[in-house]
Amino acid sequence: MRPVLALSLLTLFGLFAEAAPVKFEVLNSEGEPLSNISIEASQNNEAYKLLGQTNSDGLFSADLAEGDWDFKASKNKSFQIVHSSAPGKVSFKTANFQVRIVNSFGKNQSDVEVFYNDEGEHFQSIGTTGQNGRVKTELFPGTYRFKAVKDHSNAVGTQTVSACANGGTLILQTAFYGIHVEKADGAGLSNVKVMAKMGPGKEVNLGNTDENGKFDIELFAGVYPFEVSVNGSSTKEVLALFGGGTSKSWVLKTEFDKQSGLEGFFGGFESNSFYGRGEAFKLGDEEIEQYSVDIMHFTAVQTAQGAYELQWISREEIGLDYYTLEVSEDGKIFVPLAERRSSGNSIRIQSYSANHFQIEPGPAYFRIKQTFKNGDIRYSKVIAINTDTDAPYLAYPNPTQGHLFIELPMVQDATVIVYDVNGAFVAEHKFSAIQHEMDLSSFAKGLYFIHINSKGKTEIHKITKY
Repeated sequence: MRPVLALSLLTLFGLFAEAAPVKFEVLNSEGEPLSNISIEASQNNEAYKLLGQTNSDGLFSADLAEGDWDFKASKNKSFQIVHSSAPGKVSFKTANFQVRIVNSFGKNQSDVEVFYNDEGEHFQSIGTTGQNGRVKTELFPGTYRFKAVKDHSNAVGTQTVSACANGGTLILQTAFYGIHVEKADGAGLSNVKVMAKMGPGKEVNLGNTDENGKFDIELFAGVYPFEVSVNGSSTKEVLALFGGGTSKSWVLKTEFDKQSGLEGFFGGFESNSFYGRGEAFKLGDEEIEQYSVDIMHFTAVQTAQGAYELQWISREEIGLDYYTLEVSEDGKIFVPLAERRSSGNSIRIQSYSANHFQIEPGPAYFRIKQTFKNGDIRYSKVIAINTDTDAPYLAYPNPTQGHLFIELPMVQDATVIVYDVNGAFVAEHKFSAIQHEMDLSSFAKGLYFIHINSKGKTEIHKITKY
């Protein structure tokens, strides 16, 4: 009499051949058994069907029809595919993925929550870092994106791990932001509230200055508008950092108001009102002609589409007519790239941006020309970027059920050629972008070789389609 388990599985696949036993074993990177791991099977490129789950010993067995099979083990939406045959034994093993968070001084940071990108744009938590600054998880080998979140700031990194006991460590580093508030007499002012805008419509209270008037915080690098307030008065500043391990501090002084007997941000331009079309402002009872611009931040950031977004922030504009963003290939001869009208007379923070799409490999230089209404012209500092094309190409997720992303270090012409495991041509894609999505859902399950060709450089990636 045929065993009940074998009969049910053979019936599931519509097969009536003699039963062939297959034993499955799933272990973690340390060789320990993993329970409740789903085991699926596919034959002749049919859809995968669930066989069952491993027991407390990491084992599962089934009777299947003799022949070649594709078996898949899944854990937390990561999976591994093994091509084998029945009868036989199939072993799966997860890899150890580890993320370490360090502060700007290189010291470990605890209590930072870390996520991994399990599908689409969704991130699943894998826990928080311990005293050693680390958090780890067991996933089947592949390429994954990880995100760390601290005080509403975040950083994302990519890690590829093969089947091995120690899969390596992805290190993400925060940057140091410091604020020091001094009273009019130079002593530190305590209990000054520090706020920051950590996203659209997200004002976050970060804390208060200490007894020495200092407030320090480690955040993942970015641009954060800070607001410091005390006794009903406030002042604002944008602190921008674009790399872990960097630091920036903001030192500011309050004024003593004799009438109220309080320290605060009462004087300066914060109490003045501008009027007219920008040629004059009022300071007390005196009307003053002035033309000035204070550009506090100017940088280039690469977008997901591969363009470079030039961003600049001013905290004072008086008598300015318009900005002209200029670009140069050698840092000497500049040509106009984009023009932005001034926001008008202002002593508050104003933000501007413009995109540059046609950047060839090599250095590019940018500056901001400032044209005032009286005809005066001034220039900002020059910033440079280097569009290095030597960075590796990426192909993920791997394995994939159908959608595969090809990612290049910058916008450039590329050709992707797909070959099957026998070396036969399968498909060809051409694109000009920083990222390209391929649909492999119609491909047969199995191993493919992805040849990525761009600017004389070729990389080959092995991708499993399941």
